[in-house]
Amino acid sequence: MSVRLLKALAVACLAIAIGSIVASVRATLRAGDIQGPSAIVVVPSGEVWLGVDDALWRISAHGQLLDEQPIRATGLPGAAANFVRGPDGAIVASVRGDATLYFLDATNARVFRRMNPLWPADLQGHGARAINFAFDAAGRVTIATGGGDAVALFEPEGR
Repeated sequence: MSVRLLKALAVACLAIAIGSIVASVRATLRAGDIQGPSAIVVVPSGEVWLGVDDALWRISAHGQLLDEQPIRATGLPGAAANFVRGPDGAIVASVRGDATLYFLDATNARVFRRMNPLWPADLQGHGARAINFAFDAAGRVTIATGGGDAVALFEPEGR
């Protein structure tokens, strides 16, 4: 074999190895993503909203898929982590890695309001790790976070 052919073969093998590494890294990162349903709520009309990957499924009370839309079409910046019915009938969503609570109209599934809870300084980093939240009849929200064992109560405006 000539030196030129050996060099070309070495370059080809190197390109295949780099391509394999890139494919492996991508597969590993994708495997770490949460797949499938991540949030569910029954809206006042009786529909079920289901967050599935980067989509919102709207399902009738009888189990028929009524609509499937990209989650970004709702105004959410990413996949829904939780859906909760707010005291006024709105659906409130959280998104992983985002401390904002997003209020969606229960009829058209569009964000119409945002609330950024004002976390105390010693809990500042916990907002983006909310794992669950609930509202009382007055609109106050209690938020539980992961990784820090923190639970905080906020006024309806986020204080």
